[in-house]
Amino acid sequence: MIKIFDDLIPYSYLEDIQNYFLNGNAPWIFMPSMTYGEEGDMESFGLSISICNNGMFEQTYQATLLKGLLYSILEQTGKEEIFRSRIDMTLYNPDGYRHEVHTDLPDHMKNITTIFYVNDSDGDTLIYNDTGHLLKAVEPRQNRLLVFDGSLPHTGHSPSNHKSRVLINTNCM
Repeated sequence: MIKIFDDLIPYSYLEDIQNYFLNGNAPWIFMPSMTYGEEGDMESFGLSISICNNGMFEQTYQATLLKGLLYSILEQTGKEEIFRSRIDMTLYNPDGYRHEVHTDLPDHMKNITTIFYVNDSDGDTLIYNDTGHLLKAVEPRQNRLLVFDGSLPHTGHSPSNHKSRVLINTNCM
């Protein structure tokens, strides 16, 4: 199951999110590896902010700003709980670095993975089946929500034609 929803939230709400996260206001945290597995690789880095972890929302402005969006995501998935959510930024890489193929949670944790694209960028998200066959390539477009089975391996590319690729990665139970 792979679904795409465009224009998920009102444009004025999207603008508020973009103004905060894309204009130097957000307290981004450096991540040596965006997929928790390639720290020795010089190009696997990015920036991140935790919004929800282990089913508990962070007590931050960022979490408050994104709660409405996350509830819209829950509605689209038909699930009842957000287990984990974070906003991620990968930065320009002239080679369009492909991050490590991964799943967000361990296999025993059945979940729906979602990716909400905050800005227009390049650096497609690639979703594979268990045998490594590419099922879908999804272009990052602002206000687009990608929903798929969390057991499917996936990855993304750092942008090679834009300064940043910003998305909200959420796992729903």
